Amino acid sequence: MLEPVTFEELELAQPFPFFPLWIEKLCARYRNPEWNDYFVARRGLTNKLQGELVPLAQLCHHLAPDRPDSKLKYFATSSQSFDAHVLSCNGDVQEVLEVTLACDGYRDAIASECLKKYGWAPLWTPLCYAGRRMSRDLPLPEIRSMGTKKIVEDGLALVRKAVKAKSSSGKYEGVNLVVGLEDFRFLPDQIEDVKVELSKIQSNFKIIYYVGLDGHFFYTQFNKE
Repeated sequence: MLEPVTFEELELAQPFPFFPLWIEKLCARYRNPEWNDYFVARRGLTNKLQGELVPLAQLCHHLAPDRPDSKLKYFATSSQSFDAHVLSCNGDVQEVLEVTLACDGYRDAIASECLKKYGWAPLWTPLCYAGRRMSRDLPLPEIRSMGTKKIVEDGLALVRKAVKAKSSSGKYEGVNLVVGLEDFRFLPDQIEDVKVELSKIQSNFKIIYYVGLDGHFFYTQFNKE
């Protein structure tokens, strides 16, 4: 089955100010019932759109005011050890970017199935299930309370794990990292403390961009060489 997006589309270089709106329009194609299930399942190019281009769109949104003439070119293929180039107005490569998500992908997949079945899914509480996708037994979830400090620490643990995995691979020399994180975990009065904790993360990357997937969080970590 063909997808409503193509390799050629995803790899078009787009100016920073336009990039977020462009990604929003691509995601909007999945509102058609024919494609909604595909979007929930996150397969093929759809997975790249959600897992890599959405964080890049948030990055462009935050950097655009200071770099309105820069462009972002994404590489949808896996033949190179990076995901995107930041280009100057004349096409020179300014930065090379790798993208990762600080998320529990398996839990998110279960939550997506719960959302489809019941119309809602809890953000933090564990989900009970049995079986495999498409035939999974997924009871109506129970809502349980969870402390905000625990929620934040769990979110930070996902970030540390994601950065460590990329840094330990040893194949990203000269590449900057973009980390998409779940900013709904962080309350306004916790943001500064979260940034302090992010600044303590050790890695081999010269620059790490932490971008909230909901668009409410942004922090740049500059590591000393």
